[in-house]
Amino acid sequence: MRLFRAAACVIGVSIAAGGEGRAESPVIRDAAVYGALPFVSEAAISPDGRTLAQIQSLPGGGRAIVFVSLDGQAAPVGMNIGKAKARDIVWAGPEHVMLLASSSIEESFGDGLKTYEIWRWIIIDRAAKKQSVLFNSLRYDYVYFGSGSIECVSRTDSGSVVMAHPSGTELISVKLSSGSIKQAQAGGDNTYDWVLDGECDPVLRVDYNAAKEEIQFYAPNDSGRFVFKSSIKSKLGEFDSISDFGVKSPSGEFAGLAQDGDLMTLRELDIESGALEGAGEGAPGYDVSSIVTDPYANRIVGIRFTDDFARTRFFIEPLKGLQEKADKAFKGASARITSWSKDYSRVLVEVSYADHPDQIFLFEPTEKTLSVIGSAYPKLDGQSQPARSKFDYTSSDGVRVPGYLTTPVGASAGPRPLIVLPHGGPAARDDLGFDWWASFYAANGYLVYQPNFRASFGYGETFRKAGDGQWGRKMQDDVSEGVRKLIADGAVDPLRVCIVGASYGGYAALAGATLTPELYACAVSVNGVSNLPVLINSESEFVEKYWTKRIGSIYKDKDSLAAVSPVERVSEATPPIMLIQSTDDAVVPPGQSLLMRKALEAAKRPVEYLVLEGEDHWLSKEPTRVEMLEKSLAFIDKHIGPR
Repeated sequence: MRLFRAAACVIGVSIAAGGEGRAESPVIRDAAVYGALPFVSEAAISPDGRTLAQIQSLPGGGRAIVFVSLDGQAAPVGMNIGKAKARDIVWAGPEHVMLLASSSIEESFGDGLKTYEIWRWIIIDRAAKKQSVLFNSLRYDYVYFGSGSIECVSRTDSGSVVMAHPSGTELISVKLSSGSIKQAQAGGDNTYDWVLDGECDPVLRVDYNAAKEEIQFYAPNDSGRFVFKSSIKSKLGEFDSISDFGVKSPSGEFAGLAQDGDLMTLRELDIESGALEGAGEGAPGYDVSSIVTDPYANRIVGIRFTDDFARTRFFIEPLKGLQEKADKAFKGASARITSWSKDYSRVLVEVSYADHPDQIFLFEPTEKTLSVIGSAYPKLDGQSQPARSKFDYTSSDGVRVPGYLTTPVGASAGPRPLIVLPHGGPAARDDLGFDWWASFYAANGYLVYQPNFRASFGYGETFRKAGDGQWGRKMQDDVSEGVRKLIADGAVDPLRVCIVGASYGGYAALAGATLTPELYACAVSVNGVSNLPVLINSESEFVEKYWTKRIGSIYKDKDSLAAVSPVERVSEATPPIMLIQSTDDAVVPPGQSLLMRKALEAAKRPVEYLVLEGEDHWLSKEPTRVEMLEKSLAFIDKHIGPR
């Protein structure tokens, strides 16, 4: 086990962040370094503040949960969790940690084999050094899209949690020592969310009536029976739907994420009338992405959003003041408090720099010390890294398109080869923090451009909805025009541009090679979409409705969708194309890459095809992440190198 601990720094003293104060060192270019899973990913402090639990990677791609005594009174204890894809950890009392992990399976439901990502909670008993899978006896169909959520950690029954059942309709109490389950509260057929108070008692039930397209609120009466209170017109699953409900104050006022003008904010909710009240708690110019809940009081204490960095804003003390100190200490970076002890004597701060891998710090306010306890990529610590900077431009139709450039160390001012790296989603976004993929390409000599094209999340409803029906059109134009602006500015060699992306970014790469082939010398699609009608038609009814709104109707817009489906435009694909496909992709069917490969081969267009065995949509496994980086770089070098 490796524990990173630096000399303590007094809060208030300037801390060198990112590249500040680092001596120049040889640039690391190795795919095995950048493609490695983060050495330390998830981390959380125990309620008493004495123990740190963190997920660490092991040689060969395995994972372990490691318990570290913060008082130095015991040696670190590690428990191997195998190749489980760890997604989150939560302390549940003094001796138990709950680990959220996922795995890929293949199941047949009458329409052929499909890959599904199954999410499970694993109960970790650190004293007994054992682990058990929760809900392991349930059929997979309960947990295709959810694992049940932890709603409250009991303070009266140590080692017990109240969870929403994976089916979503009821609350259950889980005894962690045995894994035994009993019903805590029954819901209705349409129940999908619950709000519990600090005593783990349910105080709000949230249902969705699909026929009326409304969210309905139920609260307990004096006898404890849940009765209807009010409703709000909303389409569940839409970005502007009210969501993430919780108790905001000790007196019991409710709140949820909802639109306030153009932006998503935290709004107070009057369940008697269904009215959203007051000005929203938010960030000027940016959407709130999620709420922050205090696990000990079980109420909302802050919000998260992203400007150029991921941010957290608390509105209660002492967390508000502690976050302000962290922001000051790491000015010019993202510093987010993510975990704290019950008495706030110890807090964890996750720091993301523009030119340095993420690190986790332990902040002890009483002692006024700040120390490094973990690093995502320790082999890159102290090494020279490519610089990241903002690159915004105004599109031809007047829309501001934000984006970021990653520049090689020591890069000259002259025209350089460019890799365009549009993000997936597309309802996602890039930010200025360290990016392992972009940094790898930049470390190997390429300028990397990451545009937040319209439809990207975080910039308000208008910008997000400007992407509706614009796959291959204005969304793609935002990418293309950004490239042309960089060429016009003299930063990019127009003959040495390659477009690379995963998921929606993979679609954008294929669209670039087929719709604007004159702009690119090569394209790499990782788990990308090639045929829009096939994608929409292969989804469940709920997901199909979503994609119909975002992309178009396979019935009304058939010809229009075909016109922007890369598989239908292969005759125009002059740039060489590399298709990279994960075998266990549960989001974009592998058939999308196969369709594109066959069409390109039939049209006698240059294509290379790489299969990532056992990999999922998100590139969660180390060996295949490394393989993707190595093979894609070799392909890019061949077509727009040498650097």
